[in-house]
Amino acid sequence: MQTFSTKAIILNRQDFRENDLRVVVYSKDYGKLELVARGAKKQTSKMAGHVEPFNLVNLMAVKGKQFDYIGSAISNNCFTNIKNDFDKVSAAGKSINIFNKSIKPEYPDQKIFYLLEDFLIAINNNLDLSILSISFKLKLMALLGYVPELYNCIICNKKIASGNVNKFNLSGLVCCNYKDKYNQSYAISDDCIKFLRIIIKFNFEKILKIKFSNQLINESKEIIDFFYTSH
Repeated sequence: MQTFSTKAIILNRQDFRENDLRVVVYSKDYGKLELVARGAKKQTSKMAGHVEPFNLVNLMAVKGKQFDYIGSAISNNCFTNIKNDFDKVSAAGKSINIFNKSIKPEYPDQKIFYLLEDFLIAINNNLDLSILSISFKLKLMALLGYVPELYNCIICNKKIASGNVNKFNLSGLVCCNYKDKYNQSYAISDDCIKFLRIIIKFNFEKILKIKFSNQLINESKEIIDFFYTSH
């Protein structure tokens, strides 16, 4: 019987068969995995509480012919502050859903694992949910290879200067006049450009130390949602 062990974060779980659960995790060493937790729906199951969404667990899995199974799962961090707050559950759930849709199975990347872990720690301990959610989305895209150009114009390659009428399109910033026949660009403020740079450069802890206006957060969300949806 072949087994493997790793740290993992529970992304989702669904009913499977009469007494089992199908559990989707993102693991530190093996990437996104879909595993079966046998007997986890039974009231006597000791595993059920450990395979709840958002949990960080020490996982041991067993290779099977048709499915891989969870041999054991021991909670390392249950992020109880998230689970006891509806707004945090909603914010974390939306971000986890985006993460789950964006990540291919068995695509291991420890930077992505630690990004997800750091996000859950940050949202567990803080109230700035909007900043954390939009920062997580852009950071995830950057790690997946979708890094917008935020320092030079993608058309003329000149350094982006403050005070200009700059725009943001599918690849990054544009400072010069050009015909956007597909209308796939947004006017972007200097403060928003600075905010996007901060998100890419710094961790959640440093981002949260900076005060941003609601207007700037809303503008950044619109830009990041446009960038995410486009890709």
